[in-house]
Amino acid sequence: MSKRPKAMEREDNETEYPHFVADEVLYRRVPLVLWLSKNDDIELDAIELPDMSVGRSRFGHPEWVRFDVVNGNHFEDWGVIGFEVRAIHPRLWVNGTDEFTFRPAHDPLDLDYPHTEVRVYLNGMQVNLADAIPHHIQLKWRELLFREIRRVLRPYQEVPIRQQRPKSHHPESIPSG
Repeated sequence: MSKRPKAMEREDNETEYPHFVADEVLYRRVPLVLWLSKNDDIELDAIELPDMSVGRSRFGHPEWVRFDVVNGNHFEDWGVIGFEVRAIHPRLWVNGTDEFTFRPAHDPLDLDYPHTEVRVYLNGMQVNLADAIPHHIQLKWRELLFREIRRVLRPYQEVPIRQQRPKSHHPESIPSG
C-alpha cells in the first residue's frame, strides 16, 4: 500500500481558503463499481449530492484523492474524475419559489488539506440530507455536471504519488508510472 504524502496535511497556520477560480479543477475518486468499463465510461452515480467530497487542484494532485484519510484506506485501483469549478451549475429553481444553489467549499481536514465539498443550499440554508433535495433537482444538476467531467486517472492506472503540493491551481501533467 502506498503511503500518504506528508504534504497533504494541514500546516499549523492553514485555515480554509474560500476563494476559487473558474478554471481550478476539483478531483473526485470513483469506485470500480461505478465504472461501466475499465477504460472510460462511468455511471451518473459518481456525482452525488449533497456535500460531494472532492480535492482541489490548488492544493493537491489527482492521485491524492485515492487516499481516504478518515478511514485510513488507499484506493489505488479506483479511477479519478475532474471538473472545473465553472462547471458547477450555480442554481436551480423549484416552482419559482425555492432556490437551490450549488458551490464549492474548502473543508480542510488535518490529514487532507485539499479536501473540499460541493455543497447545496436551499434558499440560502445549507442542505445536509439528500432527501431534502427533490429528485428531479438532484438528477438535473448531476446530469449538467456529468457532461463536464473528464477522466483524469483510469481504474488500475498506476502513477507515482507526488510528494509536494502543486505550484498553482492549474493541473500538472500526470507523471508516468
